[in-house]
Amino acid sequence: MNSSEEDHGEEKAVKEEWYIYMLKIFVTIFGILGCAFVLFTIMKRKSLQNQNGIFIFSVCLSDFVQAVILMPINLASEFNLAWPLSQTACDIVGSLTVSLMTVSVYSILGMNIDKTLAIVFPFKYQTYFSVKVVIMVCFSIWIISLTAIFGGIMVVGGEYVPDNGHCMPDFLKIPQLFVLFAVILLFAIITIGLMNVVNLVVAWRQSKKISDLVKEDVSVIATIRKGLITTSLLVMGMYLTWSPTIILLLLEFSLNKHAPKWLENSHIWLQFSNSTLNISIYIIRMKHFRRELQRLFGCGKSSGDHDSTNT
Repeated sequence: MNSSEEDHGEEKAVKEEWYIYMLKIFVTIFGILGCAFVLFTIMKRKSLQNQNGIFIFSVCLSDFVQAVILMPINLASEFNLAWPLSQTACDIVGSLTVSLMTVSVYSILGMNIDKTLAIVFPFKYQTYFSVKVVIMVCFSIWIISLTAIFGGIMVVGGEYVPDNGHCMPDFLKIPQLFVLFAVILLFAIITIGLMNVVNLVVAWRQSKKISDLVKEDVSVIATIRKGLITTSLLVMGMYLTWSPTIILLLLEFSLNKHAPKWLENSHIWLQFSNSTLNISIYIIRMKHFRRELQRLFGCGKSSGDHDSTNT
């Protein structure tokens, strides 16, 4: 009797959560297709291969790897309620997750630095912060994240807790790892927020000065503002999806106690959903992606590569 009740309870739990699995499947599929579309569009359109476009490419590439590798593995193991691979694979997946999240956050930081330099030094900007420089910056972000973060976690050999199929570092058992990750993450997130506010304030104050220099060309001002709004939306999306993770990690570290499995599960998928949010912002805010999407579905004319680029 008790056994049948337990089986019924487990079956009921699965039935109650079918919509959650469907939502996660949607996030995974949308992440794969959406990131592939954004990456393809940037590689196709030369007008997007500027400083801002390179940073978007870096963020999207990180999201694409997460969507192709991490999301399906985590989704399958969640559904089976067990980690199907070896402990070494769990270590690799956990290290890769932290590394890719670091790449994404620091690429957004680079995007904000790009906007700051464009506003403060509008005429020297192209000389000192060229596309080649941005490519080297993004390359450095990837190398440092995949060697220092990924390699560091693997060398330390942390205990991994596959809660509901997820393999992440057990920061409670490695406090020095938590401090390192917290410093790296909080520095970037706080700096991004401050720089974004400064960029918005400075851009609005310099609108009159810039318009005088370009002989009342309001399109330049509109382009700068539109780009800042797009970046601000990306920053807000990052704060929305990352804040619960930061709060949860701080609480776990302070209380020296793991959060419930469902909460661990939720905050990880909230981070994964940031990729779908980023893609939506790109398509809604940037006309290059909108037009390419229209052309892809045959509901718009191909506009070539003559559009403005700083969005």
